[in-house]
Amino acid sequence: MALAFSASPLMILGGELGGDKISQISGKPVESLSAGAGINFSLGVKFDIVDNDPHSYETRFHLGLNASESQGGEDKLSTWTSIPLNLEYFYVNRRNHFKIGYGLTYRFSNSLDSERSGVNNDFRFEDTLGYTLSVESYRDMPNGSFSTGIRYTSITYTEATSGQRFRGDSIGVYFVMSIDVNKAEYSDKGRGKKPLPDNGNI
Repeated sequence: MALAFSASPLMILGGELGGDKISQISGKPVESLSAGAGINFSLGVKFDIVDNDPHSYETRFHLGLNASESQGGEDKLSTWTSIPLNLEYFYVNRRNHFKIGYGLTYRFSNSLDSERSGVNNDFRFEDTLGYTLSVESYRDMPNGSFSTGIRYTSITYTEATSGQRFRGDSIGVYFVMSIDVNKAEYSDKGRGKKPLPDNGNI
């Protein structure tokens, strides 16, 4: 059994729905939004270990930003932001082009900024750890691969001052683009200039 190892940069973009509705914190009303909903974007690297074909394994490490916004009028606005640090492990079937994975997500700098009738309230939430389950379909590209996936996230947020807890469990759809550096280098080398015709010695 021969193992092949490679590392590639990746970019992930997606959206999530779900989680508890946040409409009041410490008795202060906020424009309602869901703790698990939002748009997410991250950059990172993946490590591929190819076992016996068609089986291989993939580890991902990526850092990003989750954000959502709820507006109930000109003077009612809530904005949620969180920074996720993710570690994921996938089984990859190269014959049928699918991936199944699980992972850990560590969320920090979690905050909710609320504005209602000119009154601003900023709430901070404790760092928290959750887990993810994912299924992806992918296709190979000339210089990498492109995946479409569905992810379930289980996590709970705790407001730092009041101790209020909100479940952020969500279901999301996301897209992953990775660049195979070795393929890219090979492709670039193949674009060399064509030799000039030999017209004989002058």
